[in-house]
Amino acid sequence: MIEQIQCDLVQAEVVTEVGHIAPVRFRLDVSGATVAQPYSLPTWTPEECTVDIPAIRWLRGEFFGFPLGVTDGAEHVHGAAANGPWDLTAKRDDRLTLSIDLGDLGGTLEKQVSLRPGHRVLYNQHTITGVEGRFNYGHHPSSIFPKADRGCDVRPVEGRQEVSITFEDGSRAEAPLDWQWLLEHDA
Repeated sequence: MIEQIQCDLVQAEVVTEVGHIAPVRFRLDVSGATVAQPYSLPTWTPEECTVDIPAIRWLRGEFFGFPLGVTDGAEHVHGAAANGPWDLTAKRDDRLTLSIDLGDLGGTLEKQVSLRPGHRVLYNQHTITGVEGRFNYGHHPSSIFPKADRGCDVRPVEGRQEVSITFEDGSRAEAPLDWQWLLEHDA
């Protein structure tokens, strides 16, 4: 149910039942002593969860929602993509491919999660085929900042490789889109 992929700088776990990704560990130094794990995990295990919605039971890190919102033919708000069941169609050490039949919507969705040697990047690609109409979709990341003693909201700054961080007390900071910076500055 949980598959692991890895390369020299990144290790990721994918819940194949629902297509959610986490934990993801980015090695920030050669020794591997400093690791960033930016995606959050729930405070419950799937066995402890009493909610009968797969996306909640397995909630973690990053997932793809399709179709988002209330849609005819979609059982849950985050859609079939977030709730599964997915089929594992290919796997190597550094990548895996999942596929899901979109049921009443028609068509299929393919998810490829991959890593590349020398890259501190989680590559995540989704291909939707055989679906007609207009739908909302999107990646749903859930991040965590383990050194933070207060909540924060991280958003991309339009047109720049930066994020704007707004803390619960209303203070703000802009930072390079760089997990190392976020870890060093206790975002």
